[in-house]
Amino acid sequence: MKIELMKTHSMKEVVRKNNLSLSTLKRKKTNQGRRTLIMVKIIRKVWKNRIFKTLFFILIFGGFVIFLRFLAIQMYTLFTIIDSSKSSSADGFLGFWGGFLGAILSGIIALVIVRIQIIEERQNRKEEKNDSTFYYLYSMLENRKSDLMETAAFQGLKEEIYNQLIYQLQNTAVEIARKPENIKLVNEFSTDLIEILEEKMERIINDIDSKEIQDQFRYYKDALVFDNTEWDFKYMDSFEKFQREKNYIDKIKKAKEYTENKSTIDFYSVKDVIECYGYLESAGNALDEKNPKYSKFLGSLLDIKSNKISILDEQKRKSAVEAAFKKKFNSVGQYYKIVTTIIQFLETSNLKNEKFHFFVNTLRADMFLIEEILLYYYIEYTSNGSCCKKILQGSGIFDDLKMINYEENPSSIKFYFSKDMEKIVAYNEPSSSIK
Repeated sequence: MKIELMKTHSMKEVVRKNNLSLSTLKRKKTNQGRRTLIMVKIIRKVWKNRIFKTLFFILIFGGFVIFLRFLAIQMYTLFTIIDSSKSSSADGFLGFWGGFLGAILSGIIALVIVRIQIIEERQNRKEEKNDSTFYYLYSMLENRKSDLMETAAFQGLKEEIYNQLIYQLQNTAVEIARKPENIKLVNEFSTDLIEILEEKMERIINDIDSKEIQDQFRYYKDALVFDNTEWDFKYMDSFEKFQREKNYIDKIKKAKEYTENKSTIDFYSVKDVIECYGYLESAGNALDEKNPKYSKFLGSLLDIKSNKISILDEQKRKSAVEAAFKKKFNSVGQYYKIVTTIIQFLETSNLKNEKFHFFVNTLRADMFLIEEILLYYYIEYTSNGSCCKKILQGSGIFDDLKMINYEENPSSIKFYFSKDMEKIVAYNEPSSSIK
């Protein structure tokens, strides 16, 4: 009871003498605790630094040697005093220092051995941790893959890539058709053809021997529907020629309408545009009015119409693949997130060369060809997968793909582009940059 009263009294005395309130005193104690905690954190952070640790051990060892030296001097002095009555011999002196230096050398060797054992133990623990982390992630990947194989998700993703490539083709056709120089080219060529065809139609009309039939031909020129069932059979051959030229003109005029309002050339109408432009080429060939410049322009559009995805440039290919992976993210997104995590783990774990390749081969061993193809497209063509590109170059991750070819077919287990066969070489051939 007295002790408690004394503590209370001393606390009050401190408050009174320093003119402090009790809350201020508590706050000061709290601030002091925070400063102590900050100091502890700083010390822990510094201790994690390898250079600091090395310097610390050197200082400890140096201090230990100095201490031993001091101890040896004191012992030798004591030994000299005790044996002052005896004649000191060189053998005794050398024996003393030999034993002393031997003890120091033994201590150094023991310290080095302990240090080596500690390093090996840490390395073993690190390797065990790396193994457990890799196989944990790998088991997650395998579980996710099982679900995807049941739903044919990989095949669906490859087909979606093809659909997005076709979409990019259609947009490319729109860009080509809307170019001012191509609009001008189509407009001039169509105007020339219409003039030639109208002259030809007029000659057909003038060759007819009946004024009444001539008028009916001229009426049919602008009519949508016409009845010629009561005509004499001799006019039918002229009518067929006239009808063929009229059909050419109708298609060419429709093509000309697209050039007069290029905003009507879009993703949905571009196939019809290409068809109308094709009639210009056919009419020109029939009339022996060939235009090499126009033929080259039309050829690029016909390649697009035939779904020739190889004409797409690198940027459009990347856009198509990126769009496909985003569209299928709900089904395959988690799978590729795990793959990315594994590959980044291989990079950040500072693995030995043998261990790195062992993990890569383990990852590749259970992959189907379509998995490897899609993983290649993910790494080579998407922004999320590009972080893995440098890590895997020279690793042999796509070694199984060396023998497959390319085909512009979504159902095949092949690449889409011939360029892909060249690009995988960088992943399979050993590189100086690999671990």
